[in-house]
Amino acid sequence: MIVSHIFRTAISRRWCVDLQNPVKTVELPRPSRMRSRRFEADEYEYLSAEFAKFSNPQIWSFFELLIETACRRGELLRLRVRDIDLEARTATLLDTKNGEDRVIGLSSRAAMLLAPLLKKPTGEKVVSVHKEVPEKRVFNVTTRAIRYAFEKALSLAKDKYRSDCEKAGHQPRAGFLENIRLHDCRREATSRMFEKGLDVMEVSSQTGHKTLSMLRGYTNLRASALARKLG
Repeated sequence: MIVSHIFRTAISRRWCVDLQNPVKTVELPRPSRMRSRRFEADEYEYLSAEFAKFSNPQIWSFFELLIETACRRGELLRLRVRDIDLEARTATLLDTKNGEDRVIGLSSRAAMLLAPLLKKPTGEKVVSVHKEVPEKRVFNVTTRAIRYAFEKALSLAKDKYRSDCEKAGHQPRAGFLENIRLHDCRREATSRMFEKGLDVMEVSSQTGHKTLSMLRGYTNLRASALARKLG
């Protein structure tokens, strides 16, 4: 587009005699369609159950918090102990994708998931690590480990679903857990916030989206949820 504009300007201003626009006949690629994939209720349950089987309990907590907070994967991985205030139920996300810090609210379930991650066992007691190691990362896992865990959990969840269908004598549903990506958790979380009744400003303050068009790309409201609101 920029190159074509340069040629059009040069031609209109007669900067060069007999100049042609070679870009004019080039077929531009069509804009890619925004993803709209969300988890069906049973898809989420099967996937969550497989995450819960990992020996590292942080894997399951990470997945659940992606759904509960609408945070990006990197934002959760960078989260430090000092960034969380369970009493106020807030978390401060530093150096986010758009270069700004963001303070988000935590649902009661998100706070419940985070609470054990902010503590460490000492003998038979469990003590807070806030004062001892405030710079400690909440999640002691890597991006690679999360990606591997997701792919493995996804594969196992599909196998379990097919096995359950076979035992029950049911035909497996077409598309079950197909075309699912880890980043779809952010769309699922964003959509759930709207379905809970949060408005655009409230949701965007949670997700960090700057424009409505960007926010819409991470929103896919279920018609059934809209029907309930219509009465």
